[in-house]
Amino acid sequence: MTAPSPLAAIYVETPLGRLKFYSSFVSGAITNLKLAHVKIDSTLPLGMTVSACFAVLLEFSVTKNVTEFKFHCDWEDFLGTGYGNTGEGLDAWEWEHHNHLVVVGTEDGEWLKARIPSALITPSEYPITMEE
Repeated sequence: MTAPSPLAAIYVETPLGRLKFYSSFVSGAITNLKLAHVKIDSTLPLGMTVSACFAVLLEFSVTKNVTEFKFHCDWEDFLGTGYGNTGEGLDAWEWEHHNHLVVVGTEDGEWLKARIPSALITPSEYPITMEE
């Protein structure tokens, strides 16, 4: 089996440590890779606050069929335990430590399928996973 080819990484500093976002794939060809993070405004109910909100954006073109493409988010130096936190259209995980909460989320499989109808998404091949 061929090892995945890692692509460029981007780092986001949080109160709990540094998150690393990167992608990989096993075979195929990708061009025009853009990986960036931008600060975004958050909309919260009255009385709630957030210190920062970021979107990590990945964009690329496929020039040869790609297999096993993955977009990763890993802690660089945080050893705490995270928990799933999902909602309508959302798959997310959260970590809390010393009165700080970090939440990382993405669209769920249903919304991904609606946005990319050609995506092969089945219950046995759900596109979003959380590992240790």
